[in-house]
Amino acid sequence: MKKINLILMRHGKAEKDGASDHERQLAPRGREQARKAGHEFHEIFGHIDRAIVSDSTRTRQTAAELLGSVPIRNLNLESKLYTVNSQIEFVDAITPLISNSDKTLLIVGHNPTISLLASKYTAQDFELGTGEFIIATIESADWHTALESSGCWTVKYPS
Repeated sequence: MKKINLILMRHGKAEKDGASDHERQLAPRGREQARKAGHEFHEIFGHIDRAIVSDSTRTRQTAAELLGSVPIRNLNLESKLYTVNSQIEFVDAITPLISNSDKTLLIVGHNPTISLLASKYTAQDFELGTGEFIIATIESADWHTALESSGCWTVKYPS
C-alpha cells in the first residue's frame, strides 16, 4: 500500500465565446487562476508526476499556465475527459494512461464532471468554480483500485 494524491481541477475562467465550446480560450482571469494554482501545487508537492488534461482549448491552456509554476513529469491529453459523465467512464478513460509509480495525479477537466467526481471520491459536497481544485489522498495498492473507490478518499485541500 502506498499513499497517492489526486488533484481534480476545473479549468480556469474561459471567454464566453469561441468558434465552438471546445475551442473557447482562457480569459485573463483564467490564466491568473491557473498560475496561482500552479504555485500552490509547487508548494505542496514540488512537482506533479502526471497530468491528464481534457483536449479542449481552455483545459490545455490551463495546463500550460500551471507548467510555468510547477514541473509536470508526464502530461497526457485525453479527449474523453471532455465528455465523461460518470466515475466508470472516467476510470476507463484515464487508467491506461497512469503508471503505478505515479504518486501525484492531476486531472484538468470540466464541470459538472470534476465536481461530481470530487464529491463521489470524498463523500463531501463539492461545486468547484472555474480554476478551483481539490486534493484528495488515499492509501492503495494501485491507481485502478483507488479510482474505483468511492467515499474513502481524504480531502487534503481545501482543509
